[in-house]
Amino acid sequence: MMLDRSHAHRLSLSLSLSLSSLRFRVPPYEE
Repeated sequence: MMLDRSHAHRLSLSLSLSLSSLRFRVPPYEE
């Protein structure tokens, strides 16, 4: 189904966006 495909794409996009925002919010620990 095309609708399912587009919906899954939207979910993956939102997930990647939230992950990137979390990365920017929390700076990586540098040793």
